[in-house]
Amino acid sequence: MPSRQPPSHTLIAAALDDLRDDVPAVHRVMLATSDGLPLVTDRQAALSEPHEAAMTAAVLALGSQVAATVGGGDFVDCVIRSTESVVCVVAVGIGHVLAVSAPTRVNLGLLLRQSRITARQLVSLLPAGGEPGSSSRARGRGSADDRGDAPGEPPSAVSRGPG
Repeated sequence: MPSRQPPSHTLIAAALDDLRDDVPAVHRVMLATSDGLPLVTDRQAALSEPHEAAMTAAVLALGSQVAATVGGGDFVDCVIRSTESVVCVVAVGIGHVLAVSAPTRVNLGLLLRQSRITARQLVSLLPAGGEPGSSSRARGRGSADDRGDAPGEPPSAVSRGPG
């Protein structure tokens, strides 16, 4: 008998699939906790998955510290470019982080926009700091552009990101 996943796992997987459909060049999508535990990926588990989740959480933690120290406010996202690929790291509410990788030829604006949209969708499926399927809900945050806030204005009423 096949095992059934909780409804939120199915919805999370669907959100990750939608991201892949919207940006076909995407190599990998991972949702992890802010303490570095992989929750959901868009492919079968790999040996490197725990390491990738831990590094993604480290980017989130460092980005949160930089944002708080230098510019104030909460960490929203970060783009890491190498000679071969691009990785978008996006805060997902308070206790989670989304990592999306693609080749350098990807439309970076589209990748970042769709990653932010996916992060907002995931927030409604995840409790703050918990596992998918819990009854509590967190509200999402996005960039000022995603929320419609004018630059320089205070952000809309949303939950704080990690930090």
